[in-house]
Amino acid sequence: MPLSVLALFRKPVYPARTRVMIEIQRSRISLFLLKLLLLASLLSSGSSALSDRAVLEREFQEKVQPFIESYCVSCHGEKKPKADLNLGSYSSLQSLANDHKQWGIVLEQLKSQEMPPEKAKLHPSLELRSEIIAWIESFRRSEAERNAGDPGIVLARRLNNA
Repeated sequence: MPLSVLALFRKPVYPARTRVMIEIQRSRISLFLLKLLLLASLLSSGSSALSDRAVLEREFQEKVQPFIESYCVSCHGEKKPKADLNLGSYSSLQSLANDHKQWGIVLEQLKSQEMPPEKAKLHPSLELRSEIIAWIESFRRSEAERNAGDPGIVLARRLNNA
């Protein structure tokens, strides 16, 4: 083989200082790519949480509030709410999140088909009822994930035996 063809396959020989500079440059590029990958993963997980929240908010406005207005507020409205349950006061996801225990009861009542009662004038279809149940469950799951790791107020323990 001619000498010029062999030269193509041979690694270039750099002085020691140049080799160190090349290694430093490679490590900087690797570190930059690692930081970029980490940033992209953080942004994607944060945006999915925001988009889930936006979807829940939209579905609340489009499905849940009309359901409540149609089937619940006649008995559980602002004026003389039965069972001390006022469902007319919930206007946003935050108001639901602040009263999540009450919505656990609403979920149980819808699942067991006790509400609306048989004597009510209007009754939702099974499909609509299951959509609302699924929405409440996904909302509660979303809130649990959002608040995961937060134990709330932690009281100091007694340090003596008295």
